[in-house]
Amino acid sequence: MKVLREAGLSRHHVGLEIGDDVILRKVKKGTTASEQVRAGRMAKETGIELSEYVILGLGESKGPNSFAGDWGSDQCIEPDFVRAANPGAQDQYASSARDQ
Repeated sequence: MKVLREAGLSRHHVGLEIGDDVILRKVKKGTTASEQVRAGRMAKETGIELSEYVILGLGESKGPNSFAGDWGSDQCIEPDFVRAANPGAQDQYASSARDQ
């Protein structure tokens, strides 16, 4: 990360998706929540802004708290930006607009 920062990288965009390892495996993310935290901290420690992307509703079947998974305070990344995607929202909007 230090080499990237020195080369001019100022912001790192990361698709975190969700903080639950079971769901990350199901969606074939190829990483674990703790690996995401470690990489995010590395970016922050070198002065690179961190922008995390999450997917709303991805862990819906596991209940409302599945987004955070088992993260405690020692697992916080503290990104500079968080962007949320809700892939089903457009379909829901289109359905309700057709029904009216």
